[in-house]
Amino acid sequence: MAVNEISSFSGRNIWKGFGKTSLFRGLSITITKGERVLLIGPNGSGKSTLLKILAGIMHPEKGDFILNGNPVAHAPYNLIGYMGHSPMLYSPLSVTENLAITASLTNSHSSIQSLLERLNLSKYVDHRISELSQGTAFRVSLCRAILHNPQLLLLDEPTASFDEDATNRLKEYLNHWNSSGDRCGFIIATHDVRRLCSIANRIIVLKRGEIVKDSSGTFDDEDIVSLYLDAQLT
Repeated sequence: MAVNEISSFSGRNIWKGFGKTSLFRGLSITITKGERVLLIGPNGSGKSTLLKILAGIMHPEKGDFILNGNPVAHAPYNLIGYMGHSPMLYSPLSVTENLAITASLTNSHSSIQSLLERLNLSKYVDHRISELSQGTAFRVSLCRAILHNPQLLLLDEPTASFDEDATNRLKEYLNHWNSSGDRCGFIIATHDVRRLCSIANRIIVLKRGEIVKDSSGTFDDEDIVSLYLDAQLT
């Protein structure tokens, strides 16, 4: 039977290495409905790799996926929106053409205009991706990731090229997205902890392929400094 909702999604006992180097050695992670997760840690800790595995873009050597309490053969691609740390767009094509390709694959043409307006992209519809600033291209990439109305968002360094206004628009949109409909939540891999902590209710610290801290609640600057120092220095 087709599943169209995520109440919980887990990757369990995940093993992944590159060449002779092991990264994940039995890592497990679960996200449940209502969770807004920041995934932090130093470069090379495995944040991007973990998001790709959860999105089904990269396959682990071993591991199981559990969707709503039931084992599944692979990540539920149709229910997940993924945005990598570089825009996955066709540079010679316009913004509209890029989104139309995704819309044709996901039957989501009706969502394009409203998303362009909400993400302040309407004036760029006829611009080629190659003509856009990096920050604007990232917003188009975000639009592409959420075009099919996913249940779970996985975003890799979404604010890396964002100024304060674009970051605030992203936070506003994620709050709107997470509070409307029957969606699960999001995981954001980021170094931009201070600017994004206000929208999180869970922070996971990843170090050398292991989850070394997993905290839930609301977070102030003191909490963030402590978690970030743990991630970078210990």
